[in-house]
Amino acid sequence: MVELKPLTLTDITEAQARLLDADIPEEDLGPILEGIKTTAENKVSAIGAVIREYKAQCAAIAAEMERLKQRHDVRMRRARWLQDYLRDNMEALGLDKVETPTSTIRLQRNPPSVEVVDEEAVDPAWWRVQLQTLLTEVPEELLPAITSKTIDARAIMDRWRRGIDPPLGTRIVEDKKHLRMS
Repeated sequence: MVELKPLTLTDITEAQARLLDADIPEEDLGPILEGIKTTAENKVSAIGAVIREYKAQCAAIAAEMERLKQRHDVRMRRARWLQDYLRDNMEALGLDKVETPTSTIRLQRNPPSVEVVDEEAVDPAWWRVQLQTLLTEVPEELLPAITSKTIDARAIMDRWRRGIDPPLGTRIVEDKKHLRMS
């Protein structure tokens, strides 16, 4: 038994091209081309339906991704809140480490960090700015191009590590802890 495969749109297009190149009388060619046109229109319609279905599936997937992202974000906020809650209460209770058969939860000291206590008091030498312009278009006067500014905490930490006090308006924080779970 011979198995027939369905015609593709490419098969139909090629068949029409071959017919137009063949030596077939006009009166015989008309009905054949009309049949090819009908077959092609049906195929185009079917492919269009598949495209619409794929797009509908994509919209449903995107909606589900957004729903799952929202669930993810909620769970992450809850986890962060619980970590802070646990850390704060372990510190208040004087518990540095709790071991159970399934996990170990401990407080670990953070590395020193810079805390800005008074932005206005920080010398401009410790501020970094970000420019919103192309390098080739930077004018002599840079102030109009400043879009934001931040304090250079890394430079302050480097200076502190060399034994130099942090500048006015900042301090080095060494007593923060974070929660470690294993």
